[in-house]
Amino acid sequence: MCDRIRVVHAANEALEPLYEEAHVLSCLLEPTPYREFVMPVKLFEYLGQGRPLLATAGSAAGQFVSTNDIGWSIPYQIEALAEFLRSLRHRSDYAAKATKADRLAPAHTWRARAETVARDLGGRSGAEAGQSDRRAPASAAPPPDFGAHRIAASGGLTW
Repeated sequence: MCDRIRVVHAANEALEPLYEEAHVLSCLLEPTPYREFVMPVKLFEYLGQGRPLLATAGSAAGQFVSTNDIGWSIPYQIEALAEFLRSLRHRSDYAAKATKADRLAPAHTWRARAETVARDLGGRSGAEAGQSDRRAPASAAPPPDFGAHRIAASGGLTW
């Protein structure tokens, strides 16, 4: 590894500052038949940060990312990842994907899911009770240069 790569072992609230630093959040996981139809919870945690996502092509997560245009879906290959990283600072679609991810995020929080259940069962939503779980909006500016890219990745990246 080089000095631009940092391995951090963190969980829960300790992840928040790392998410704030990240330009892209990665759910690039090794393809398996299971991942063709199962959405990783980590994807929704990442979406809640309002950042563009990177996901594995051919997976349910990759399909979700592509369908909602909230990031990029690439093959699970080292060459594809290297090309993506090389191209990231030149991508004209970065700001639009960041904005779409930020706008989609509120519909996929745990609170939003609980509110759907409460409404379906006839209860009040958190929004009706004056509660909010919004975080600070993500910057829609593209990463400044290749050396400054920060990508938060789930534990599934195994190259």
